Amino acid sequence: MKEIPPAKDSDPEFDDVFYEHGEFWFDVLLRFKKNGELDQIIDLCTRKLPLPAAFEEMAIALRKKIRALRQTQQPYDSQLRQLYELAIYERFLYPSPSVTLEGGDSYPTYNVAEIAHTHHTRDRLSYDYQTIGYQHLPFLKKTDRKWLVEVWGEPAQHQDPHLLHHALWQQGVTRFEKQLRTIA
Repeated sequence: MKEIPPAKDSDPEFDDVFYEHGEFWFDVLLRFKKNGELDQIIDLCTRKLPLPAAFEEMAIALRKKIRALRQTQQPYDSQLRQLYELAIYERFLYPSPSVTLEGGDSYPTYNVAEIAHTHHTRDRLSYDYQTIGYQHLPFLKKTDRKWLVEVWGEPAQHQDPHLLHHALWQQGVTRFEKQLRTIA
């Protein structure tokens, strides 16, 4: 897999994706986890998307919130909706570990995911449960799927959100190819 050279004007030490007020974001996350601050974890991870670890840690926090709400018999539809949309977005951005470009070179999928995320692709995706369902969302666990069916019933169909929004994905790939030509 090819390494992408850093942009000429980037400074990884101050990259907002990896730092939160000058502190490495995952260190901040660990502090929140130690203190059981689930809402702060969710907020932090939302800001750190599309980092793969941000998806994972946000899902863990949402699942903990859902379990706590279920135990006290409180509504958890909002948190379930967040988890479901997170799973769709994760599947859209990360259909595979790498992406192969027209010339045959492979790059980590994160490169395209970051571009798609930067161009507000998340806002243009469909999150309709009746259309997308849950079978093509490997990010969801068995219990997540059980909760979805419990709250929303069985969906009318199951579609892969990556395939459903393939044109948007291709826009990200095209932008990435253009970026490679610019820095080469």
